[in-house]
Amino acid sequence: MQLKIIFIISFIFLLILLIIFFLPLKQKTVYVKGGAVRVEIADNSFSQFKGLSFRDELCPDCGMLFVYDKMAPRTFTMRGMKFPLDFIWIQDSEIVQIDKMIKPAGEDQKTPLIKGARSNYVLEVIGGYCDRYNIKAGDRVKIE
Repeated sequence: MQLKIIFIISFIFLLILLIIFFLPLKQKTVYVKGGAVRVEIADNSFSQFKGLSFRDELCPDCGMLFVYDKMAPRTFTMRGMKFPLDFIWIQDSEIVQIDKMIKPAGEDQKTPLIKGARSNYVLEVIGGYCDRYNIKAGDRVKIE
């Protein structure tokens, strides 16, 4: 009887995790230098852990905005990534650091860690986006 209860509780827990993992994320628009980026919002530990991992592609003007309650240094990994990314580190509404064309690790390599500036937002866009639109530190960002 106890084993059956443990199995049911484990099954329900796994089902909840799967639902959270596959639920569509909230979407907003972020404006950088007059350009609009359609972003999915990663504002909880589940969506932040998943990030853009395991996707085959990302549209040229799409991204993911990681939202944090507190300003702090952030570290990201390219775990499960299939394409390069530009990382845009944002303090309130100002870009403070950009890391361009961060490539996913190959099968033989360790997953790279990307260490960024103190920020309360991190915007991930397709690799090359910042060069294409001449985005640099000091530029202002508006989050819809």
